[in-house]
Amino acid sequence: MTVRRRPTVGSLAALAAALVLGVAAALILASGPAGADHGGAPSGDGIAPDFVAGNPSCVGLGYDFGFKPQPEPPPNGVYPFPGDPANTVTISNNNGTTFDWLSTLGVDAVIVKGGPNANLYVYDPPAEDFGDTGLHSPVNHNNNQPFGISHIEFCYDYEVDVEKTAETTFTRTWTWTIDKTADTAGPLNLSP
Repeated sequence: MTVRRRPTVGSLAALAAALVLGVAAALILASGPAGADHGGAPSGDGIAPDFVAGNPSCVGLGYDFGFKPQPEPPPNGVYPFPGDPANTVTISNNNGTTFDWLSTLGVDAVIVKGGPNANLYVYDPPAEDFGDTGLHSPVNHNNNQPFGISHIEFCYDYEVDVEKTAETTFTRTWTWTIDKTADTAGPLNLSP
């Protein structure tokens, strides 16, 4: 024989509390386990980093080219773009978790890898950038500090600028000449 009991107000309240705690726990787990990393504060130019799980690359994210200064992580210094030594990127104020950069070539985005994931700073759109300050890797919530930088990758492309400056001219040169001759030995006939 089965005995059924009606829920009491106390048991309904306990069930509601368990549901609320379950939903809160699910939200915490969805945002990552304890110690999970997340984007963090914006850069000096106000670019909020996009948290990207794993080990992204510029080409993998759809950019034309990616450049990782070597060694990894790169110390402060000037680094030429691959195959284009006329263009460089300068990394400064690198303390292992944050850095500044300047470039002679417009940069579309910067990936800052640290810990198990990365931050993506997107400049284009609206426009490429030539420098920024205070970029950092994702935040480790165990200590609320950015993870140590493992590598930096600059995403870029080459813009094609076309300008018409031609002024059309044309000179025709002939290599032949006209000679004039007359027969003066014969009679001269002047008819009316």
